[in-house]
Amino acid sequence: SSCSNVRRTDVVPAPDDPVTEMIGCFADIGEFYPGIFSGKFDPAVLKACIRKGTVSGQLVPVFCGSSFKNKGVQQLLDAVVDYLPYPGENGGIALVDPDGKAIGEQEVRDDAPARALAFKVINDQFSSVVVLTDEGRVHNGVVVNLSGDSITLNTDLSDPNQRISIDRTTIEELTVSKVSAMPTGLLDRMTKDEILDLLAYVLNKTK
Repeated sequence: SSCSNVRRTDVVPAPDDPVTEMIGCFADIGEFYPGIFSGKFDPAVLKACIRKGTVSGQLVPVFCGSSFKNKGVQQLLDAVVDYLPYPGENGGIALVDPDGKAIGEQEVRDDAPARALAFKVINDQFSSVVVLTDEGRVHNGVVVNLSGDSITLNTDLSDPNQRISIDRTTIEELTVSKVSAMPTGLLDRMTKDEILDLLAYVLNKTK
């Protein structure tokens, strides 16, 4: 196996008592607390050490979990409250111009103007792409598979079987198409009520 090629010197030996070593790191960051090593310590003190290390950038807490079935989500939210700095703890809010250059700093005060970072995530799952190969061929379609050494496009959304597989090594350029992937004559297959429902949905999403 590939593990047989790993030299012993490449593997970091595990500590004899990892829990004690981890707690010792926290104690080095926070105020020394004798009871922290005896096992008879206040969890609030340990949390305070972790928070101090997180705010100062000496520690990065890592949590395992999954949003599926809500595994570990509550622990993550609790950690946000327990360990992350509150507004203003690490300085004010940087002000930038339209070009992204820093032009000042706003203090964190109750009477300060409200400022927020606005962003929007766009799902391009069904956007059409244009693929140019090294043979000069141009393919248009929607990506349905990116696994392995090839990319699979659906060239006609009205027919799931209209697909083409392209070797990744032959791709010269891949860009988002300016032409919609919706098949020609789509509205011809819809009733008047279906078209009105579609328009109402699109207009509602753009508000």
